[in-house]
Amino acid sequence: MFNSSISSSTRLADDKLVLASLEQYILLNSSELLHGLGDSGMIELLVDVYGLYRVLAKISYQIPYSPEAERVLFHLVAEKEWDLLSTRIHSTSLKWLFQQEKLCKSLSTQILNLCRLYKSSNGKQILVQGKHSRNVYVHAIGELVSSGDNFGPTLLVCLLRDLVEEEGGQEYDIISVLSTIDAIIEIFPAASDHLCLHGIGGAIQNLYYHSRFSSSRQIFMALSQLLCRILHTVNSESLSDDEAWLAVTMKLNISSAQWLWMGGLEKVS
Repeated sequence: MFNSSISSSTRLADDKLVLASLEQYILLNSSELLHGLGDSGMIELLVDVYGLYRVLAKISYQIPYSPEAERVLFHLVAEKEWDLLSTRIHSTSLKWLFQQEKLCKSLSTQILNLCRLYKSSNGKQILVQGKHSRNVYVHAIGELVSSGDNFGPTLLVCLLRDLVEEEGGQEYDIISVLSTIDAIIEIFPAASDHLCLHGIGGAIQNLYYHSRFSSSRQIFMALSQLLCRILHTVNSESLSDDEAWLAVTMKLNISSAQWLWMGGLEKVS
């Protein structure tokens, strides 16, 4: 136990030293970093390593951090100096980013880009062939959504709701988000529970009943596939307190019958 205690103390001291060195670098170079003069590779490394050591700090409860260094790093991520789709990042660091409420707006924009790329790639898992061999995939975001201990589910639900409600929302973007969510649930069925608990039923209800996209056949097809996936994988407890699902399932049945009837008329004509 004595040797174990020494090893633990040494590791804690090393972790403190690394985090302090990172923060010192960020603060000393904050002017260059904030004005876009920093090397993109260095920024990617900073975000990755900083996130990892912030997680270690949280686990140990004994490593202080600098709020000012954190502010600079958040600015780099929010101002798109850091690109989610073309960077290397440890899964632990990625989860830490998705646990930061202040980054939700910028991460939402990057998730939309992810959804667009997923749709344009026809569901292929490799989305970006950038300067690095290891890129962020739908699989990585799916892990975050299914774990539920971060803002991943909230970001997807809010993104869908915003696209439906905003005047500038595009049909292609909505289909892209629906298709990506469907792919996530296919890989991680547990994600359906977290999405339902964060209100995806209400977002779908708005899409069905209160949007200019409600008559789109393409959206209907993507939405029907997603709904079937959710209803097949979700636990009933996740739906029991959400009245939106009753309206959604009724609309699905009615719309399915209408589309089948219209398809029959087209064949007859």
